[in-house]
Amino acid sequence: MHFLTFDEYLGQIAASGRAYWKKSASERWEYLAAAMGMAQVYMPESLLEIGSAGLKCSRDSICIDTNRDFPAEVYHDICEVPWPFKDKEFDMVLALQVFEHLKGHQRESFQEVKRVSKSFILSIPYKWKRDPGNCHNNLSESDLYAWTGMHPNCMAIVGHPRRLRLVARYAFE
Repeated sequence: MHFLTFDEYLGQIAASGRAYWKKSASERWEYLAAAMGMAQVYMPESLLEIGSAGLKCSRDSICIDTNRDFPAEVYHDICEVPWPFKDKEFDMVLALQVFEHLKGHQRESFQEVKRVSKSFILSIPYKWKRDPGNCHNNLSESDLYAWTGMHPNCMAIVGHPRRLRLVARYAFE
């Protein structure tokens, strides 16, 4: 599995033409690099990326997204189960800055992650102070536990103090 280098990541951003990604490239790289570092330890041969918005962490991965404006191999809403994959089809699933957007469907989606993969890495905004109705507001380890019913095998908090991300890895086998 080939994970992106920083230069490849910047190349993807440049090719996308999205000003938002250019503006936050270094900040985003911190949690992407943390997630890819956790993934590389286990050398997955198959990887599913959820909602990468066209910025995949590996050119060898399969991407699932709901938004047809972004390139993906599979278009499917992950809140709708079952997903169109076989049991344990993937060694690993990545969902970076995605689960907070699932509007109460995190538990069902996590169960599908467990069904289709052997391990899972996700990132969420960590303790951001936002409007209480904002999906990014004040998320922490307790939210992960509420969504998964599990404690992660490893976890890191990365980023700048006002924009921290929690990156967590779960192993199922």
